[in-house]
Amino acid sequence: VDQSGNSLEATRRNVELEGVAERVELKDGDARALPFADGAFDLVVSSFVVHNMHDRGDRQKALSEMLLVLKPGGWLAIMDIRPGPEYAKFLRELRLTDVRTWWRPLFVQRTDAIIARKPGGAADRTV
Repeated sequence: VDQSGNSLEATRRNVELEGVAERVELKDGDARALPFADGAFDLVVSSFVVHNMHDRGDRQKALSEMLLVLKPGGWLAIMDIRPGPEYAKFLRELRLTDVRTWWRPLFVQRTDAIIARKPGGAADRTV
């Protein structure tokens, strides 16, 4: 319901209005089965998405998919409402490093920001 105006065409219009169409490739997909290769991204950002999955298993599947497409040493950044502490706990259980959380009231409710780094990048290597 809170994402009812979000469509591929609306996003395309926004990209064109911002003048960045030549630098953007839009893909539509399910967060629980991302249409990208493993290790494709240095950074994955999720903004007000995962809370729309009411089943905890679906939320964990979406977070796991985000980690699959993240390169070793890459960062995951999440902004979401309600189950933010649950996300941070799950990411720590998956052994992500540098998990940091903070929250602020937004939309008249708690809104959490979580960042975490996938281990395995240059910062994890010893010289």
